[in-house]
Amino acid sequence: SAFFFESLENSQFFHSVVSPYLDALLRELDAIQLPLGDILELGSGAGFVACFLAQKYPEKTVVGIDLLPDVVATAKKLAQLLGLSNVEFHQAEIAGLQLGQTFGCVLSVALREEMSSGRQGSFGYFSAISELPNAITASASPLSQCVAQHLADDGLYVSLERCHDV
Repeated sequence: SAFFFESLENSQFFHSVVSPYLDALLRELDAIQLPLGDILELGSGAGFVACFLAQKYPEKTVVGIDLLPDVVATAKKLAQLLGLSNVEFHQAEIAGLQLGQTFGCVLSVALREEMSSGRQGSFGYFSAISELPNAITASASPLSQCVAQHLADDGLYVSLERCHDV
């Protein structure tokens, strides 16, 4: 977490590249202790959250999944720049993802709206609280199926979602 919060220069870089809601998410993640087990981030984007968690939990492996190859390449560069050996990034679809393991923590950021609309990499607003239970529990939801398959029975699911009509 030092890279993200230690200096004004790093903070300005972070804020110029990442939407402010990710800053709020990182601060919340910095304040809690995640359960045992490795970490999976669905929709890892440029790797800020995954790299943040890899720094905070050097004993865990953090796996980031994103659909866009260029974004995955950027995430890998960030991990290399930070000297992180416990984080890996893969280009893959969330729907039908089969990693063959479960994780103590699964995170998703802004996937519900993108998966339902077909948009990729668009930035918008938080989902309405009333929408979230249906989005997470819908049996046909690729996101909920992926989370259910990869989250350990005693694991923690952290979701920050958004939609454009709020």
